Amino acid sequence: MKRLKIEDPTSGVQFSGGSGDNKRREELYRLLINDAKKGDRPTTRKESKLKAWVQLLRLPNLLTVPGDPIVGFFSWSSIRYYSSSEKGYLDIGNVVMLVPCILSVLMLYCAGLILNDLMDLNEDRRDRRYRPLPSERISARSASVVLTVMFVGGLVAAWFNGTLCAGVAGVLSLAIVTYNAGAKRIPIIGPLNMGLCRGLSVFMGLAISSSLHLGQNSPDALITWAKLSMLLSWPFFSITPMILYIALIAFIASDETKPGKMRILPWMPAATVAIWMICLIHPHPQWDSPLSAASLLIIAGLPVAMAVTCGYRLNGEPEPKTVQRVVGELVGNLLLIQAAAVYFNSYSTNAQTEALPFAIALGLAYPVFILLCRRFYAS
Repeated sequence: MKRLKIEDPTSGVQFSGGSGDNKRREELYRLLINDAKKGDRPTTRKESKLKAWVQLLRLPNLLTVPGDPIVGFFSWSSIRYYSSSEKGYLDIGNVVMLVPCILSVLMLYCAGLILNDLMDLNEDRRDRRYRPLPSERISARSASVVLTVMFVGGLVAAWFNGTLCAGVAGVLSLAIVTYNAGAKRIPIIGPLNMGLCRGLSVFMGLAISSSLHLGQNSPDALITWAKLSMLLSWPFFSITPMILYIALIAFIASDETKPGKMRILPWMPAATVAIWMICLIHPHPQWDSPLSAASLLIIAGLPVAMAVTCGYRLNGEPEPKTVQRVVGELVGNLLLIQAAAVYFNSYSTNAQTEALPFAIALGLAYPVFILLCRRFYAS
């Protein structure tokens, strides 16, 4: 069988594999070279350790992580708003409690990325030799030490916000380990497991704001929180749509997605976002004036339009490089989704002033994400 040989013009290294008439196989191997050009391999032997760590931790993706607990923080009051007569009770002056929660989620996310690359090290040595671990710019031992620090640090940071938040962080850690230990290779289960990880990140924000109202460790907090958790299956409350959206992205990016097999899959993230935005925008109080209504539609419509555009690009039989780019764009779209969710949920807490800076920051992080994607791997 004829073997395909592709030479990286910047290094002279040849990649070989696949048959000459297999376009998809050829494209997969060309992606190896594209990754190298985007920073997936060192440009010189003296490349800094810092750059290697930035590559390992997928810097663009990290921008999408803090928004998860922020969305959860403001969603809790929406749950109370629509499940009782209590309105505007939350003391947003305690918003500083989000800081250790965000740190916890970020550290656990980094731990998951490092664990993923450690578990795939043998595969990367064969297929992606210029990545930080297989190229030995970062040793497996150093990565293991940082992995332990990240897991411990994430749990400790969550503990500062009480037992509810610490408990969610513990479950999140278990979900991360389960995913990387083998669940990621199981059809359906793997993508859902990944979605669960992001859903639990949102749940941590819910745990903070529920503790603020009910008391950090009181039995009433545990009981009431458990009862209200049953309501979280509704799309409005942010966890279920987050799980579904991330699971769909993971499924699109997985090996199970072959040319001619996608069918309606490319449009499902857009449908999820559309339903999510409708549930957020429908009860909004500012439908009185045309200007306010137009602004609401723009805020809700941006993430939907982005998801629809991605679906259009994936329709049919997309090439691997197209799938890779679109997956990155769908991940970045989380920033627009999070900004909209924070903005809309803030109205049921009477905390528009406190929430607006978070919504603006998440929205402004989107162009930063796009710029970083031009240099670093982001899916």
